[in-house]
Amino acid sequence: MRRSTLASVSNRLAYATVAAFSSFAVMACEDGPNQTYSPAAGGAGQHQNGTQNEGSTVDPASKDYSQKSSGTNKQELCDAPTKAKVWANMVKQPIKPPSIAGGIDLSGGPSWQGLTVEQAETPVRDAQGKVISGLCQGDAQGDRFGDGNQVIQWGDAGELWMHYRVSNRKGSFLVVWPGYLGTIDAKSRDGAHTVTIYVNQQVQYDGQPMNLDWHAPKQAGDWRNVIYDALLATFSPGLPVDPDCTASGRCIQGSFGDVAYFYIPAIGSAIWVANQNASPPTPSIPNRIDQDLAKVAPFAFAAPYLKLDAEGPIANAGKLGSATTPCVLKIGLKYSDFLSTCVQVSGDTAKDKIELNKVLGGLTHNNERFRFDITGVDINFTNSHLAADKITSDKDMPANDDISSRFTVDQSTLGRIANDYAGNDITQVSDRHGAGLVYLEYARLVQEELNRLTGGTHTLGDAACTGNKTDAELIAAKCTGFEGFMTQAPAALVSDPQMKALALGITKGPTGGLGLTGMKPGHHKIAICNNPGAVDGTQSAARNIATCRGVTGDTFPTSFARVLAILGQGKVSNLPLDAQDVRFFFKQWFTGLVKYLKNASNPAATADAIHAQKVSGFNLFFDSVGAGQFELAEYIDRDSVDANTKPTDIVFNADVRNGIMSGYDVSRELYRGELAMYTAMVDHRVVETAPGKQDNALLTNMFGSPLLAGGWKDHTSATDTVHTAYYCATHVGAGRAPVAGCGSDAAPTDASGNMLLDDNGDPLLTRYEGALGTNRTVFALGGNSVVKVISTDANILSAKIRVPLHKNPYDVTSDPPSQGPSLDVLVPWEPKGPTIGFSVALTGTRDKFIEAYQLDLGGTQITANIDYDFLFDPNTHKQLDAITFLAVETTDFLGDVFLCKDATSGDILTARMYSSVSTILDWFATHPGTYGACQMVVRYSPYGNYADYITSLANGVRLGITQGGGFGRVVDVDLFTPGQ
Repeated sequence: MRRSTLASVSNRLAYATVAAFSSFAVMACEDGPNQTYSPAAGGAGQHQNGTQNEGSTVDPASKDYSQKSSGTNKQELCDAPTKAKVWANMVKQPIKPPSIAGGIDLSGGPSWQGLTVEQAETPVRDAQGKVISGLCQGDAQGDRFGDGNQVIQWGDAGELWMHYRVSNRKGSFLVVWPGYLGTIDAKSRDGAHTVTIYVNQQVQYDGQPMNLDWHAPKQAGDWRNVIYDALLATFSPGLPVDPDCTASGRCIQGSFGDVAYFYIPAIGSAIWVANQNASPPTPSIPNRIDQDLAKVAPFAFAAPYLKLDAEGPIANAGKLGSATTPCVLKIGLKYSDFLSTCVQVSGDTAKDKIELNKVLGGLTHNNERFRFDITGVDINFTNSHLAADKITSDKDMPANDDISSRFTVDQSTLGRIANDYAGNDITQVSDRHGAGLVYLEYARLVQEELNRLTGGTHTLGDAACTGNKTDAELIAAKCTGFEGFMTQAPAALVSDPQMKALALGITKGPTGGLGLTGMKPGHHKIAICNNPGAVDGTQSAARNIATCRGVTGDTFPTSFARVLAILGQGKVSNLPLDAQDVRFFFKQWFTGLVKYLKNASNPAATADAIHAQKVSGFNLFFDSVGAGQFELAEYIDRDSVDANTKPTDIVFNADVRNGIMSGYDVSRELYRGELAMYTAMVDHRVVETAPGKQDNALLTNMFGSPLLAGGWKDHTSATDTVHTAYYCATHVGAGRAPVAGCGSDAAPTDASGNMLLDDNGDPLLTRYEGALGTNRTVFALGGNSVVKVISTDANILSAKIRVPLHKNPYDVTSDPPSQGPSLDVLVPWEPKGPTIGFSVALTGTRDKFIEAYQLDLGGTQITANIDYDFLFDPNTHKQLDAITFLAVETTDFLGDVFLCKDATSGDILTARMYSSVSTILDWFATHPGTYGACQMVVRYSPYGNYADYITSLANGVRLGITQGGGFGRVVDVDLFTPGQ
């Protein structure tokens, strides 16, 4: 889950779909170049070599502004003639991966301390006053990449951009645009050949034009490997020789329509072309070069082994240099062990110092965690020495006994994925069993869910839908189009005879560019055949696809197109509401991934074992960023939680429109606020008492629901047997009548009288004890809050709060647990102001903004920005010490929120992360009168073609919607007390 911010959810940053994301972007983007950007005039930012000199300045108070020639001051570091000369020299400078362009070095030199904007700009002059380094004042471009950081550019036409982090103002990558004259010059490994890469001129090989055929087969010796090997031989000669970088994933080719790029993570270099499909020489003329600050540490080639078990994912780099024990990256690794086995392993003090500087040079932090930015597997550390009343500062550094809490694998990861090898051992033959089993389970889930939604009966491999049929015959047979989904799952691990025919292993069938490329993030492709029997392994992948009359392409777009063509007969309206956009398939894919990862510790795990794996829907949710292009999926695994182990959180992100799988992010970390929430929600009436072990930290269960609180009440029968509202709401008697002693209250049913069930098959309200009847938790909205704000600190925007603890988290009058009556914790805080608070709809076009103080109790697994204000004495109108929680804003939430109840049928409208807006609006169409009864307000786009927000004023719920390939899906929610 993304770390929440104190900014209002309604004002959340939108990711522009025209922005390019760098390899260091963390949200739902491919690692490496992953989106085109076309400025009116190209530009990029540069840096200086790390020295600082303020240069010549003029006091603006004494400057003669009548003079005709320009001067300098604190803002104008160079006059116009000087700046023109500096920029004319800048565009001629060579590009030298992994950190140099425009005559500046992003690394900041051998110390790797990085380069700030100010260092990049500040001119350094020789004895004669000539600027010898520094680029003079640049032009601020704002957040051009949609990641919350900034861009500055230099050059008359903005030939050079520098992207820099807001947190420390240090550069993270450069972009070079047309007008830049410098080149990347590289020699082949034997020194006999030269590769020259220009901007706006064709790539050359030994002084002659080089043809970049983006559609040519990817194989050893092709142009990709020629460029890759020359650049590594020249700029990183110590890295291993790789005869086929595309097969290993150490070079990446991708595209966005006609735009294509070729990226080498080890040195951070990427070249882009405007149109890979145009006539020559256009596909061979780069129109942009990216240069990331790539930092290759000794452990860069560690092989990740992805799994969800007690240990979690690991990456083994073996024994490195002088180290006496292997370097194994994992969650729970001590920082001192990380340094001694993975970083400082050369045996040379000076070299080890450089490697340490390299690791620490990109160090960033938030209030409680450190974060590195290293090519390869990233592990990040918790600041375990942080005082209870402090936050991490820029001066803090990881301590020897700090423990790693995060493990990230993306496309810059250079090591082989162990799950792609027999026995999960990279020394064995590659069998891609991991990816094969993920994709087989994905296809199985898609098929089963489509059958459930449509009443279909066909299964994977069904002869009625795969026997060399035409598409027309498949449509007539009411097939989904998924029955012939080919996978690389080993046939020996598949028992079902029909599915076994789809489990090809890697010895035959549509493999390579048309099949799966293993579990490494990147462009994953699928193949679906009308006639799987035509795949015999004796033909090329392309020929096999043609013979079986199949389709192939990127996972999610191709999956959607196939189901649309067969099940939908070409019309989106023919598909079930939840399957009317590509994100339906992303949901099933991630669920299949989680099922596999929970079995990945067993190399012999069968397809049936993976399918039987339970995945709780109360720990699984999805999110969208950027108009449905970038998707996030998250699962919280609680199986290994104990007093010493936090819940394991895995996030997967993807660009679903372009088929890019971006990366895996696994963590075991709880921020102060969410740990307080988990601790307060521990139900001590059961045995499991470790915070986070129970999956009851659902948004509605914690903060309440007017619909649930008013819909059921506590009852006392004639024999004094007490039936609580919770009991009545989760039980029914014979014939689905209310239980004796519950009056008319019973578990809710749908319009047909069927009991509404949750993901686990239990009555719908089973997990919402905290919101029913008179029950309330310490976080309940409205009334006099039992959570107290002890103090606030405007300097660090933090507040110390006191959270009461109770044995029964749903009864704030129950006894405290053994650890004490309360928990004091420091959390992010914002004072009340014109931009701090939340919005409540007045009409479909107007909101009322309510100013409030804000507490951020969110973190990795929970997001909760709580809006609060002080209570006032109704007689004296004086402010009291007591506060009330007015609303909670979330960008991600677990479980359901409750919008409306049909008084006639008892049916309840619920929503959760990723719910389809079409499904929500369709509910009102089938339940007359509910729209007005629940005081619904739907805000549509300015042209009325899609919904932006859906609000129930009666029940205090506001849903935020992101559009995509359908009518939109829920991506955030505000709960508020009605009547504000």
